[in-house]
Amino acid sequence: MIGGGVTAQGTGGDSNFLVRRRRPALPKGIGRGASLRGDTEKPNNGLGVILKQLHRTTKRSETPIVVESEEGIPSVLKPWLVLHKRVSKICLPGGSQLEVGIMLLSAMAFIFMDYFVGFVLEAQKLTSCLPHAQRRSVAGSLVTLVHASSLIPGVGACLWWAASDSLHHRNIPTDDDDKKPHDLNRPCAKMSGAPQWWQDSVTTLLQFCTGYMIYDALIQFGADKWVPGQGFVLSAGDWMFLGHHFATAFYMTSTRIAGAGHVSALLLMFAGEFTAPMMNLRRIGRILEGAQGCVIPLVTTLYPHVNWVYALLYASFRIVVGPLLGVYISYDLVGTKEGRTNVPIGLSIVW
Repeated sequence: MIGGGVTAQGTGGDSNFLVRRRRPALPKGIGRGASLRGDTEKPNNGLGVILKQLHRTTKRSETPIVVESEEGIPSVLKPWLVLHKRVSKICLPGGSQLEVGIMLLSAMAFIFMDYFVGFVLEAQKLTSCLPHAQRRSVAGSLVTLVHASSLIPGVGACLWWAASDSLHHRNIPTDDDDKKPHDLNRPCAKMSGAPQWWQDSVTTLLQFCTGYMIYDALIQFGADKWVPGQGFVLSAGDWMFLGHHFATAFYMTSTRIAGAGHVSALLLMFAGEFTAPMMNLRRIGRILEGAQGCVIPLVTTLYPHVNWVYALLYASFRIVVGPLLGVYISYDLVGTKEGRTNVPIGLSIVW
């Protein structure tokens, strides 16, 4: 305590600051030397109640003020926290508290990136041998690669922090049992049990990924499928992709509404997106290698290596890790008491 205040750490990237505590105001007519306990003279009933309340207020003011610090926050999450802090809070109409600002910003950023990359590819000579449709495919793959490469480290850091036994979040008591620590790494975990910076990071990542799903549905399977005079021409596979994107966006958004189950979404996001960078590099390499007159030495050299790395990752995550995660998440949400309590059983079945 220095000069009647305590030193606390700022949040959201702010520097240290000094919180100065004001003395509680005494009722009129009572000097600073008067006893708060009423030991020197017995007050009347009304004044006694006021003095007792002041005494309790003074005791509360002596309790150290706990403010979250940046210590222990993974460096990879700090840009996401800055994004969460700087983007205006936009909520759905109708009195909803569900924030969608980062989701909308991400969707617009990905749309702009897609068309900007497409414009660059049209203007330069390396891909002049490609028809327009294939240049659009290359642009979409590059955007997907950027999304996955940005998302994976942040999601991994959130999951790693939640699963670590050595960090302080294990000592946070639950709402119903002060002796039982929160299990922040369980698929059914409540969001409220985590520090605010972790909640903000997860919320930002979920919005970011939802924004990508909106972009992908609008551009990859929307604008690019428009045929003049016929409208949207979608194949059976296109409808499957649209259904997948809707289900994914619903899953991520409903975990935020329920305030629980977000870890299950993070686990599936991590496993699903881990193979995306290599998959899209392989897709770009296949397009360029198969095009007549397109000879890019770097692509010719790397493409065979990308193939076997992608095959290894795909076999590991899509054939082994993915199904095991599905069983684990389903059991924790539906087969445990905590899962059925934290997340409505009907919502878990839909997930």
